Amino acid sequence: MPAIQEPKIIEEAGNVRSPAVFSSFKFGVQFWKFLIASLFFDLGMFVFAFLYNLYLLDRGMTEKTMGWIAAAMSLGTMLATFPAGVLARKIGFRNALLCCLTLVPIISAARAVVQSDAALVLLALAGGAVFSIWAVCLPPTVARLTTDHNRSVGFSLIFALGIGSGIIGGYLGGHLPSWLAHIQQGSPATLKQSSLLLASAFVLMGVVPCSRLAILEEPFHQTINVRPTSPYLRRFLPPVTAWSFALGILSPFLAVYLTKNLHLELPQVGTMFSLSQFLQMLSVLLAPRLFRRHGTLFTVTLSQIVTAVSLVGFVSFSAKPWMLASFAAMSLFQYMNEPGLYTLLMSNVRPEEQSGASAWNFFLVCGAQTVAALTAAAVIPRLGYFPVLISSAVLMTTSALVLYLCLRGHGLKLSESQL
Repeated sequence: MPAIQEPKIIEEAGNVRSPAVFSSFKFGVQFWKFLIASLFFDLGMFVFAFLYNLYLLDRGMTEKTMGWIAAAMSLGTMLATFPAGVLARKIGFRNALLCCLTLVPIISAARAVVQSDAALVLLALAGGAVFSIWAVCLPPTVARLTTDHNRSVGFSLIFALGIGSGIIGGYLGGHLPSWLAHIQQGSPATLKQSSLLLASAFVLMGVVPCSRLAILEEPFHQTINVRPTSPYLRRFLPPVTAWSFALGILSPFLAVYLTKNLHLELPQVGTMFSLSQFLQMLSVLLAPRLFRRHGTLFTVTLSQIVTAVSLVGFVSFSAKPWMLASFAAMSLFQYMNEPGLYTLLMSNVRPEEQSGASAWNFFLVCGAQTVAALTAAAVIPRLGYFPVLISSAVLMTTSALVLYLCLRGHGLKLSESQL
């Protein structure tokens, strides 16, 4: 069997104009359109995610209720993952992305307005289901708009953009409520609610560049594999699922932890997130060079272990400078490994298996985050943040080592027998 080749999108999508595009740092116009759509999506969703739990906290909700809402979001994404994959292959990636960019801001706006706890859980479930379209479509879309030579750089640019938008998003999230206070009278919860509606509107703007996107589509087949058939996926998915569980314990409650336990003001939290996002962006842009020099698997494993060590420092240091340094290191190395994980996944399955592999990856990741959010919501009020986050760091280290041992020696391209 010949080696896996990238789908030819030179004529079909207008993505490649000359052989020079195959150099590592050159992309076609279709990639840049998707990058712009991602900017709107990432910036709007970052501001929304940053403020949402703080908005719920202002409304008097506890970590238990927030945990149920976060779990419902992850559960919705998990349950809709395979239907989203079928939808994307049936109507095309561009149309599926347009549905996501239209429905996500509508549901998000409703989540900012509705008051009933039960309704918020149901809306989070729906929002997670629609978000699964983006999650499932992103890796194969990037794979189709890049080549074997620039794919890791493409994923790094996509993640760097998401992280870079957090620089602006963290600042906006920390200051939008106070800016709105000059033109709108209301309580802190009301000002945060207006900020959430503005964030939702920004996501909707991603429809414009996405509507002009051209992506090579695979022929639709009604059937879809219900289990991961590739031996590589059976090695890759379990440790990544454990890693996602560890992150799922921390992520929903990080802003709440900084505000409630460390007593930081909202502008301080926003500035802190912005600075850490800037460092993350630099690390992701440097990641492809590290992948080529030291190997993708080794770099991913090392970055995951350093993330765990930094988390221990973050919850252990009482001196603010050391705490901030640990937080920045944790964020930096956590996001450095993400483009590497996607490169490991997309480069080791056949093109026709990429959407299925992406679906399985997000199905298990979201399942792990659902269980993690419910676990953290039940345990944090009883034990506090320190033992829970330390346990998360231990699990991060374990999953990183297991991933390395499972994939060591398999490289970035599998042989015919391994496939």
